[in-house]
Parts: sequence; structure tokens; C-alpha cells
Amino acid sequence: MINIADVQPDAELKKMLDGKIVIHTSDNDTATLKVYQHDERPNTELPDDFIDIMINGIVSSLTHPLGVFKGSVAVSVYCRTNSNGSVKRYRVSEIISQLDGLIKYVKSGDFFFNLNPDNIITPTSINVNSGYSVTVLNVEWRMNESKVDEGSIENADIR
Repeated sequence: MINIADVQPDAELKKMLDGKIVIHTSDNDTATLKVYQHDERPNTELPDDFIDIMINGIVSSLTHPLGVFKGSVAVSVYCRTNSNGSVKRYRVSEIISQLDGLIKYVKSGDFFFNLNPDNIITPTSINVNSGYSVTVLNVEWRMNESKVDEGSIENADIR
């Protein structure tokens, strides 16, 4: 069986997304968006636009005894606001549309990821203190059942 301490869907999703989101910084230039696992994100010298991934809510087991887990992660898109404090709507839309294509029904490592159909997106809000707007995508994850040891799956009760 898998040890709960080894269940890190946020790390796997970061690995899957980092370097894949491209934004237009001008008519002729593009840049790749930085993705942080929440506990790795610095609190100084952040880029103008980035993604922060953190486990959101409970982690539960699909099996008894414990071994195949599921839960959700928050994929937060941070964009520095315009000089007047307004949201860069095109930039946010550009990032969200790419994430939408990358996260739908996808397997990465030992995890399956999908946008949460009950609560896909939290509308963009502005933090006037930080100077960033934030939009949150809610992503469901579950472990691949093949990750359970061969001998223990026979006695596992899959919920």
C-alpha cells in the first residue's frame, strides 16, 4: 500500500504543467509561465504572471485498507494587474484556456487529473495589497489503482 506521506498530486501536476503555458508579452514576444508547488513559492521577487498549485480540502481513500487516494487541488493563476489596478482579462483568458486543454481527463505519473465539474472555476478577484489578480481552477485528482501493491489489491474494498 501507498504511504499517505508519499501522496503528492500537487508535485505531479506542477511537473506536468511547468514550461507548458505560453503567454504573449508583446506582439512579437512570448514567455513561459512559471508553476510553483505552494510550499515552494517564494514571497519575494515573483514574476508578473505565475501559477500556484496546492492541495485543496480533504484527501480520502478509495480503498479499505487505505491505499488508493483521491482529493482536489487548487490551480491558482496569478497575474500582475494593470497600472490602474484592473485585471489583464486577455492574459487571464489566455492562461485559463491553455490550462483547460491540459487538465481535462489526463494521467500523469501515478495520478489522474480532471477539472471539477461541480466547481470548475472561481471568478477572478483582485488583491489590492499584492497587485495581483487571482483566478482559481478546481482540479480533482485520484491515484491510479495499479499503484496498489499486487498482493493487497485482492483484499482491498474499492469504494
